[in-house]
Amino acid sequence: MATKTLFNNIVDAFIAKINLNLVILGVGGVEERAEDPAVLDKVRKFGGYMYVIPLAEGRDRMDNMMGGTKDMYHNFSMNVVAYYDFTATTKSSKSLTSDLRLTRDYGYTLIDLFNGDDNQVGKGFFYRFELEQGYYEIIDRIIYTYNVKFFVKVLETE
Repeated sequence: MATKTLFNNIVDAFIAKINLNLVILGVGGVEERAEDPAVLDKVRKFGGYMYVIPLAEGRDRMDNMMGGTKDMYHNFSMNVVAYYDFTATTKSSKSLTSDLRLTRDYGYTLIDLFNGDDNQVGKGFFYRFELEQGYYEIIDRIIYTYNVKFFVKVLETE
């Protein structure tokens, strides 16, 4: 299998699994791309929206095997960035602390989807996760966000 096909299959399977779990993640959609300038429109429409950014750190480290094989180990990361506007939904407690907790809970729920027995998607194995969260104000709205960085290992074989 071509390296690009292997990589894209992992990304597609990752997004497909998220799509099956939109409700428990509190978002109305997910797509592959860098963050969208129209994110606020999507967040207002759905209450939450998510982006998958493969190679967010800009690299796929590939290590060849010795001995003339085409086997190769890959190490790369994918980021998932989610945005929530609880102002327009019934989910908001109108409390910054509670809404930050809800946002963080969604981030941990995402991690749980790819942890333990579920840590393989396609040929990719998720072996480490990093969660960051925050919020910012835009006029009369507070947009909550989290970023989960997924670290992936793959053994590409001939």
